[in-house]
Amino acid sequence: MYCMFRNKFFAFILIFLAAVFMAVLVSPQVTGTKDKISIRVKDADVRDILIMLADVTEKNIILDPQVKGKVTLNLKDVTFKQALDAILFFNDLGYIEFKTGGGVVAPYDRLKNALNSSISGKNSGDESVSEPIILKIPMSFETAQKIWPTIRKMFSPEGRFQYDRDSKVARVVDYPEKAEEIMNYILMTIDSVRGKENNDGK
Repeated sequence: MYCMFRNKFFAFILIFLAAVFMAVLVSPQVTGTKDKISIRVKDADVRDILIMLADVTEKNIILDPQVKGKVTLNLKDVTFKQALDAILFFNDLGYIEFKTGGGVVAPYDRLKNALNSSISGKNSGDESVSEPIILKIPMSFETAQKIWPTIRKMFSPEGRFQYDRDSKVARVVDYPEKAEEIMNYILMTIDSVRGKENNDGK
């Protein structure tokens, strides 16, 4: 009787420990400080991960209602920029960052709406939109090379364009009105490239 009880007790402990281990293993983990973070997630909701990322790094991030999808990441001791770029790239999302702080994450086709909202704020007395903003748009290096000869003429003297080959994310910095014009051309080019790739794949 005692042996049977002991065996059941040990079996219970093993099952409990296994359940705890599995919960830790599968639960989304975003840890660190606002300077360096680690992310270990599998098939996690992208909105949940972006919210966790914002909490850990103390950033203000607004999520468009259409932001959705799953993300699998294993990143260790990376910056907010590196983590965000990885999430954007694998979910076809863009990011508008305001110099005054905070930003908006939205799908490609919703980026224009978010940018228009920032521009319209200028007419309501919001002086922050007169500052340059940062647009982050995932794209291939080939696409970045293709658009550069055209968009370089669109920038204001203070504007600039950067491309990160590691994260495959382009960074546009300029005033909202200029950024909108540049973004429209970039998104049109990306749609054209994707359309050609889909036709070639048929």
